Amino acid sequence: MDYYDELEKAYEVGVESKEALPILERVIMTADANHDVSIGIEARDLFVEAAVFNGESVKLLQAFSWLVKQYEDGNQEVNTFDLLWKYKWVGEEIPYFDAISKQQIEALLNDMKTKFEENNYSLQPYYKVKTLVAIYMGDKQVAEEFFEKWQHTKGDYMSDCAACETHEKAHYYVFMGKYAEAIKTAKPILNGRQRCAEVPHLTYGIMSKAFLELNEVEKAKECIDAGYPLVKGEPGLLFSLASLITTSIKLGETDRALNMFEENEHLVWGRENNLNNFLVLLAIYPLLDDAEKRAQIAAQARKFDERNGNTYFQDQL
Repeated sequence: MDYYDELEKAYEVGVESKEALPILERVIMTADANHDVSIGIEARDLFVEAAVFNGESVKLLQAFSWLVKQYEDGNQEVNTFDLLWKYKWVGEEIPYFDAISKQQIEALLNDMKTKFEENNYSLQPYYKVKTLVAIYMGDKQVAEEFFEKWQHTKGDYMSDCAACETHEKAHYYVFMGKYAEAIKTAKPILNGRQRCAEVPHLTYGIMSKAFLELNEVEKAKECIDAGYPLVKGEPGLLFSLASLITTSIKLGETDRALNMFEENEHLVWGRENNLNNFLVLLAIYPLLDDAEKRAQIAAQARKFDERNGNTYFQDQL
């Protein structure tokens, strides 16, 4: 099978399938060996999407960096709108790895801002990504600063869908401890009026926490019941799984929490330096008896905190 046929196979498999990743890696390798830049661009475009769906952040950054280089070298085959759209995904994912420094994160986000400005797009998506990155790095001050800019900047064609905007706004309120505001914001999602590929999947996790913090125990349980089937076995949705496990433990439903973890454990160990994977381990930490694994999780918390310049994750331990 030549690499053209392999590329067609990747389309048939679909970017949401983990099977697409090794196929596209072979296509990229062969296209590069044959100096076929056109196929290299097409395959990497698909690879970035597949990597996002399947939680492969490191490989995502490698493919995306190559596309940015082609764009900056003036290759007209790189679609500007598509590249800038993907900047949102990559910008959000870049803090997921502790090996990527705070300076490198800032450099990529500054480059995102520059390219949006150069092409006369609204900076609303940039402000949103800055808010989310601050949340992932445990920085409430920066999150608050850029949330205000995000909310007071008019969007355009580069903005996300209504469901994503609503979800991330609710996410911000949960992070800031404004639980009633989070629930109010998420109502269109919880009522089924807004949805997309990852919403309400991700929303049930953060809402389970919000309801529990306000002592609405039954609604917190309903979020777990509705949310877990949507995220089970999905490597790109581990962030929500972590929240569901944490809420279950706080509800005293430790057997359920352990069951959720054990059913997804194969997705987690071995990639602890990926923030989404680490958050699941952080969630199950109170129920782990293995001293070595507990020490491993604590060490990873220190690594993220050292990069982020705070004690956000260690405080949760």
